[in-house]
Amino acid sequence: MSFYQILNLHSPISHLSVLDNLDNLLQSTKRVYIINSITDNQILGNHAHKALQQVIIPINGQFTLDIDNGYEKVKLNISSELFEAVKIFPGVWRTLSNFSNKCFLIVLASEPFDESDYIRNYSDFLRWNKCNKQN
Repeated sequence: MSFYQILNLHSPISHLSVLDNLDNLLQSTKRVYIINSITDNQILGNHAHKALQQVIIPINGQFTLDIDNGYEKVKLNISSELFEAVKIFPGVWRTLSNFSNKCFLIVLASEPFDESDYIRNYSDFLRWNKCNKQN
């Protein structure tokens, strides 16, 4: 996981946020999706990817991002007010929760949807991760 600063430009009539040098952020973007209108107490994610990389861009509000690489777990409070995007690498279990009212996220994905890239069971993730970290 890594963070990327979002450049913020203010004028009397608008606010502009820019993610620059996208090749450094994600070599290619094959899919973009938007998460909003999240109902109370929902948990999203709860999976890992074998190859896919993602960049989560908080547009409005805040949420909790729990990440787990199979060896270390980290809980992050992500807020649009920090003006940072979060890059999640393959082989990382992610869970998004505690969404604020009107939370709005954009997610860039390095690959098109492929169900075989998902690891949806945590025990399977730990086994997969152990096998792939040893090779």
